[in-house]
Amino acid sequence: MKFIKDELGNERTPTQVTIVDGLMHISYSYRLEAGKTTLRGEYPKLASDATCRHPDRLSCNFGEGFSRCEHMKYIGGGWRCQSKEGN
Repeated sequence: MKFIKDELGNERTPTQVTIVDGLMHISYSYRLEAGKTTLRGEYPKLASDATCRHPDRLSCNFGEGFSRCEHMKYIGGGWRCQSKEGN
């Protein structure tokens, strides 16, 4: 299987392509980095691995196949980690 990197550095390969009513639907398989549970996102982890509640994540925000970390809160116009370890 040949993987290509997307704009964020995640490796993916198309697994299924279907055309329905003039629309092309493409499914992908992503390769997770060793020891990680999320893909790289637009907003990388804001806390260092040493202080992060979820060091297995590559992004605190959200992206393909994962949700924003539950410790992220929108404060003062930006997202901030509010876990005890992340402050």
